[in-house]
Order: sequence, then structure tokens, then C-alpha cells
Amino acid sequence: MADIFLAFLSILFGGAITFLASRYYYLKASEDLRGETEGLRRYNKMLMHFLDDAGVIDVEWDPDTGEPMRVVYLSGVSSGVGEATGTLTVGHSEGQEPPAEEEDR
Repeated sequence: MADIFLAFLSILFGGAITFLASRYYYLKASEDLRGETEGLRRYNKMLMHFLDDAGVIDVEWDPDTGEPMRVVYLSGVSSGVGEATGTLTVGHSEGQEPPAEEEDR
């Protein structure tokens, strides 16, 4: 009977230790994740401001909270034509020997 009681007690004790250790690391990881999320939200908002100022997207901001309410992606088409003309000359500079020509084989 004493063996069963000790086994039960050791299971409870081990479970309590496991619970406390896992809770500690869970809370620590949650806090790290919360900080990372806030940083990403701040950078995302900054990027939205940059793209809105550049005219790439159009963002409607909530006047009370300053959070974006709606984002409209703008698009456009650009085209162009180019031309180049010139005269091609082949030669060598003074002081340089012309390249040796290969013999026909």
C-alpha cells in the first residue's frame, strides 16, 4: 500500500514540476512573441506610410486610432521606345600590334 502511495505522490510531484517549468517557458516565449509582433506591426505601418506617400497604394486611415482601415492597390502601365545609331570602326591604338589572324585549317 505504501508503494502505491509513493508512486502516486511521485507522479503528482513530477507533474507539478513539469507544469511549472513548461509554464515558465511558455510565459517567456509569449512575452518575446508579443514584443516581436509589436515591432512588426510598427514596421508594417511605416511601410504602408511610405508606399502611400509614393503613390503605390492608397490607404484610408482611421482618424481616431490612426490604424489603416482600407488599402487600395494602385497599378499602371509604362511604355517607351529607344533608338541608337552610330558608326562602328575596328582598329587598334598606336603602339599596339593588331591581333594575329588565324590560319585556315
